[in-house]
Amino acid sequence: MIRLVTGPPGAGKTTYVKSHAKPVDAIIDLDLLRDFAGGDATLAARIRAAMEKQMGKSTRDVWVVRTLIDPRDREHFIRRHNVAEVIEVRASRETLVERARLRNSPPDVYSAIDKWLQLNPGTRLSSSEER
Repeated sequence: MIRLVTGPPGAGKTTYVKSHAKPVDAIIDLDLLRDFAGGDATLAARIRAAMEKQMGKSTRDVWVVRTLIDPRDREHFIRRHNVAEVIEVRASRETLVERARLRNSPPDVYSAIDKWLQLNPGTRLSSSEER
């Protein structure tokens, strides 16, 4: 089964997967792949693309962590890869911005947060409800 875990930058997608995936599950997460690739973002993106291309052949459950800001891109990804389950992780804008600040994220992350929230309206969680 392929599961897509999506949400804005800093929402806790990686943390969600780490707490829900079984040890035998495959995890495709750009943040983890970037660490694996020694910080090389280009190499990490290439590894992710190769893994996503092959994930439909896996006999294990696969967790894919993707922001996919535009809902149309998300729907395309879901159809293209036969995603069985979509999990959306959310947090308040204040929390997202604070997490980005604590990670010393580049400036484009803040605009990505705002764009994700704009294109994906929904119930905003209070701090006590965040994952």
